Amino acid sequence: MPCTQLVITSGAWSPRVFATLFPKSTVRIPISALGGHSLLIRNPFHNPKQADPEVCHAVFAADEIGFSPEWFSRIGGELYLAGLNSTTIPLPEISTNVKLNPEAVEQMKKCGAEMIGAVDGKPMEVLREALVSGNYTQARKQCLTAVPVLSACYREWAAPRLPHPRQQTRRQP
Repeated sequence: MPCTQLVITSGAWSPRVFATLFPKSTVRIPISALGGHSLLIRNPFHNPKQADPEVCHAVFAADEIGFSPEWFSRIGGELYLAGLNSTTIPLPEISTNVKLNPEAVEQMKKCGAEMIGAVDGKPMEVLREALVSGNYTQARKQCLTAVPVLSACYREWAAPRLPHPRQQTRRQP
């Protein structure tokens, strides 16, 4: 597919995608992986008859056990708990191959139970445990930039395989 510009939107996998597309490039894409465990919990206090269908809430906190929990309410009575992140969690080759850390999941559950409070006779219901691979840059900003050597990469890799984007083809009558 001929093009004059390319935007790679693969999150934490963007450097790998770039290296696959342009294996001879010496350009480094400054994006790193930030793995984070999360839980989806049923809110035991949710009452559908009293719920506002257009309002969701977010809570950002500091926890004594070493991370900054983030709660997000969802319509329908679900609570998303995240914030246990680490740069040391390896990025899998594909996103479906993530490996949950049982200790981290347990830490999230303890935090969730502490923050949500107890409901007599009702254990906290965890709907989903997950490990997501977010992306970040050292400057903590999004990365959208021109890659100056991309034209050289195009000449070396893509040009021999694809027609130049400015070439016009005439339609046959």
